[in-house]
Amino acid sequence: MLHQQHGIVFVEFLIAFTPFFLLFLGTVQLAFLAQAHLVVQHAALRAARTAVITIDDDPFFYEMEERKLLKTKDKPRAAPPPAEGALANVGGPVAGVQGEEEKGGDRLKRIRTAAYLPLSVLSPTRQQMARFIPFATSINPALADRSLAAATGNEPFLRVITGFGAYSRAASAITFPESPGSASLRDTDTAVFADDDMITARVTFLYPCMVPIARSLVCMNAVDSTGLPGPIRATLNAAQTPSYETLSKAYRKWRAFPRQFAEFMRGLNELSKVEWPVIMLGIVAHLDEKFVLITKEATLPNHGAPYKYYSEIKAAKDKSDHGTTAQP
Repeated sequence: MLHQQHGIVFVEFLIAFTPFFLLFLGTVQLAFLAQAHLVVQHAALRAARTAVITIDDDPFFYEMEERKLLKTKDKPRAAPPPAEGALANVGGPVAGVQGEEEKGGDRLKRIRTAAYLPLSVLSPTRQQMARFIPFATSINPALADRSLAAATGNEPFLRVITGFGAYSRAASAITFPESPGSASLRDTDTAVFADDDMITARVTFLYPCMVPIARSLVCMNAVDSTGLPGPIRATLNAAQTPSYETLSKAYRKWRAFPRQFAEFMRGLNELSKVEWPVIMLGIVAHLDEKFVLITKEATLPNHGAPYKYYSEIKAAKDKSDHGTTAQP
C-alpha cells in the first residue's frame, strides 16, 4: 500500500499548477490596474481640456452663469408653470418643480461629463454594482460569484452605461488644485480663473479590484487603507511573543502609520467632492470589497477671453432698456 503511486502525476500537477495560477491571477489584476492608470490619466486630460475652454465660454450656453467661475453649490431650478404646480400638489412631484436641486453648475457638469465617459469603462458590472447594496448577496447568492469570468464581465456596453450613469458619479471626483501636485484645492465657488491662468484638473477615482485572490494581495478595503490594522497586529504579536524582531517591526509599523493615514485622509478629502457622496460612502463601507485610489492630473493654460460676448452685451442692453422704460 505504501509503495502505490496511483495519482502521483495529478498531485505533482497540483503542486506545480498552484503557483503558476496565482502568478496568472496577479498578472491579470496588475494589467487591469495599469489600464486603470492610463484611463484615469486620459480622463484628467479630458477634464483639463474641457475646463480651459468652458470656464470662460459664452454664458449663453450655461444659463447665463458667471464667467471665470465653477459653481459647485446646489442651485434651485426655475419655478414651474401654474399647471405643473397644481399637479405637484395633487399627484406628487413632477419634473422641474421648484425646490428640486442639481449638484453643481452647467460649466462644472460639462467638465465632469468629459471625465466620466472614459472612466465608465472601468466601472464594475451590473452584478458587481448590486453587491454594494446592503444584504444583496443574502437575497441573491449568485451575486457573490468571485470567479475570474465574473470579474472580467461579458457585457461591455452595459458596463459603460452603468459606469457613466452611476459609478463614475459616485466614485470619481474632479477637483482643481492650486498648483500641480498641491494638496490645497481651489474653492471653485469663489476662486476666479484668470485669462492666462494655468488650470490643473485632478481626477481621483476609486478603482474596484475584482480578480479573485489577487485582489486581496494588491488592493485594500477602507479600513486597511488607513494603515491602522498593520500596527495593531504587529503590537499584538509583539505582546504575545516579545523579542527584538517583533518589537522593531511594531515600531516600524507605528512610525509609518502617520504618513499612510495622511495619504488616506487626503484621498478621502478628494473623494468628498464626488457628485454623489452618499453613494460613495455606501460603496466604501463594504469591507469585503477591495479598492485602489488612483489620482491623476493634467495642467493646461486657460483660454480666457478679455472681451464680452454678444449674449452679455445683449443682456446688459435689455437690462438698461427695461430700466429706462420703467422710469416715469
